[in-house]
Amino acid sequence: MGGNAPPDAVSKELVHALNSKLCAPEGESTAGDWYEDLHHLWASQLSDQEESGQVSASSVPAVSSVGSASTSRDTSRDRQTMLTRLRPFVQPKWYSKALAYWDNEENCPPTIDGVLGGFGHVSGVDLVASRQFLSQLRLQNPQLGSQKAVECGAGIGRVVKGLLLEHFEHVELVEPSPRLLKAAEAYVAPGSGGGSGSGSGSGSKSGSGEAEKRRSGEAEKRRRREAEALSRVSFVWESGNKKQEKVPEAGRDDPNPSCDDGIGMQEYSPPERSLDLVWVQWAIGHLTDADFFSFLRRCERALRPGGVVCLKENCSASGHLVDSEDSSITRTKDYFQRVFELANMELVLEMEQEHFPDDLYPVFMFAIRPKAAIESDSRQEPVEAKEGTTGA
Repeated sequence: MGGNAPPDAVSKELVHALNSKLCAPEGESTAGDWYEDLHHLWASQLSDQEESGQVSASSVPAVSSVGSASTSRDTSRDRQTMLTRLRPFVQPKWYSKALAYWDNEENCPPTIDGVLGGFGHVSGVDLVASRQFLSQLRLQNPQLGSQKAVECGAGIGRVVKGLLLEHFEHVELVEPSPRLLKAAEAYVAPGSGGGSGSGSGSGSKSGSGEAEKRRSGEAEKRRRREAEALSRVSFVWESGNKKQEKVPEAGRDDPNPSCDDGIGMQEYSPPERSLDLVWVQWAIGHLTDADFFSFLRRCERALRPGGVVCLKENCSASGHLVDSEDSSITRTKDYFQRVFELANMELVLEMEQEHFPDDLYPVFMFAIRPKAAIESDSRQEPVEAKEGTTGA
């Protein structure tokens, strides 16, 4: 396969490489379908596109150079060959189905409970663990800057407001649903109440004037803090084919009157060396294998020295689970580790979320950075956080 290989061929090569490395490549869907491996999964999910030649399980090559056994030198050369072949592989129906689900207010009200699928009560515990993860990450990776972060698949900005603004001077918010993106502008804006869930309340007209002054002063301080935070957030909109990064103005009802669409991770391409941290939580499962890989490659180019990509995701115990309703995949921990390897990224820190309800999937946090960055700092080793370091 040459350097100008079509996207479908690249996707098949990547999927074959993953299949050859995974301990459990099989999977199932919420609709009751069973998949023998990733080839079967994508051929089934994208079956409506097979006629156009974009997907064909029968034409998958029997052997992939990336997934074959080889010497270290050959493996490195094969990996670089694979990277040059990769092109974004966009499947309109897969992504349009996900967008239709999340852009529907009946499925996802623009609230914390809505974006967490009815599990809004775990938000506080989640943010505590993520905060501890970032603190430990800075100890493990002291080169990590604090100038700019981005959250992809950010919903209404729960993590942006509840976590990232505490650690970075500027935060960019990327979300494909225009409805949720507009809700995020309101959520981060002054008077929204933010992640704390506190409000001024109705109060009582009785009592001392001194107490009323104190309440009024506290409300004014809160408004100032939120206005300052708002000035440090930008929202990424897509107008036609042009990306627009907008910083809303406090008190303005419609900061983006001319922009109609958000941006999905499969389309997001940040400028080179512009980010210290990329945060993705409960969203990477909406990317196909090829787009996941391509997204990591674009993130690598966008990271500043010391920068990292952080993923916080559900992990299944064995095999993949496709949610047929919103076009997403719950993957295994083994899968994530294999994709990191193929993308030439290495693990800096890993931590499991604690104190979640037992009926939820295990949730893992991964911090990764380009392998070259790891090799340039012999003092740092990938670390798995010790048990008991997270929790409320």
